[in-house]
Amino acid sequence: MHPIVKLIAQRLALGLLLLFAASILIFVGTSILPGDVAQSILGQSATPEALANMRRELGLNDPAMTRYFAWLGGVLQGDLGTALTNGRDIAESLGGRLKNTLSSPSGPLPSLYHWRSFWACWPCAIKTAGRTN
Repeated sequence: MHPIVKLIAQRLALGLLLLFAASILIFVGTSILPGDVAQSILGQSATPEALANMRRELGLNDPAMTRYFAWLGGVLQGDLGTALTNGRDIAESLGGRLKNTLSSPSGPLPSLYHWRSFWACWPCAIKTAGRTN
């Protein structure tokens, strides 16, 4: 295998491992926060029956591992879920923002600008390297 291909494969694998670890840390961090998500959504005046229905609807009665792997399975299939704040699909919300990012001049490929400066400075670096003190 070519060394560059091997390096790219290693970086991709490391990136995926990092995303997996970050997702676990964020999930655990939000799971151990004090308070109840259903109570936060419904407010202080919610009835116990409404809270129980909301917990069942959100899957909060399931063990944490079950919830995490259900979420991870959805993400791997392209289902990012729905936002608890406004009920909108997260993938649609990200899609609109991604469109704006890709249409901005520095958003999609900022490295092109870095390469341009690299090639502009290359002759100066060669000229300076050839000088002796």
